[in-house]
Amino acid sequence: MELSFIEVAAILIGILIRFAIPIALTALIALFLKWLDRRWQAEAEADAAESAQRAASVAQERQPCWEIHNCPPKMRKDCKAYLQPDTPCWEIFRTNGQLKPACKTCKVPPPEVIGRIAYV
Repeated sequence: MELSFIEVAAILIGILIRFAIPIALTALIALFLKWLDRRWQAEAEADAAESAQRAASVAQERQPCWEIHNCPPKMRKDCKAYLQPDTPCWEIFRTNGQLKPACKTCKVPPPEVIGRIAYV
């Protein structure tokens, strides 16, 4: 039995429809997802850089708590916040995720931080 040109073409077109088109669509979807992932990673990196820059500028503008409270030098030597000047005092004095009630009325933490901190 000899196949005619039309029959061979029909078989090849059937194979193309059955295998090549789904593989091509899968490849296109994979390329789209890779592009989307790169875009999201770039946005996340930009957001992280912006957040770090904003945090650095806030840290530079922030006045240390020992200056706000006018702590004497003798008291500063034993103060955990004075010994770690790069860390905000409200993070140093936190215990089990909560601060002392005195911290709620303190002038050192910015207002947006006060609303997120839990107090003992």
